[in-house]
Amino acid sequence: MRFILLALKSGYDIQNIVVISSDNNLLLIKSKREGLVYRKMPETYLIKEELSEEEKEIKAGIGAI
Repeated sequence: MRFILLALKSGYDIQNIVVISSDNNLLLIKSKREGLVYRKMPETYLIKEELSEEEKEIKAGIGAI
């Protein structure tokens, strides 16, 4: 949320600021409330979560009892 405040205080015209986030909708709601243009980051651009070592073992069948 801090970056929204920084964007508002930056001196740029708010019409030229676009918030793009994969964060929860609260961030997008705050952007809208402040009059900023906002977009939800498409999931295709998100970095895939890496599996933990335990999850990798389970997936490979090594951790099976």
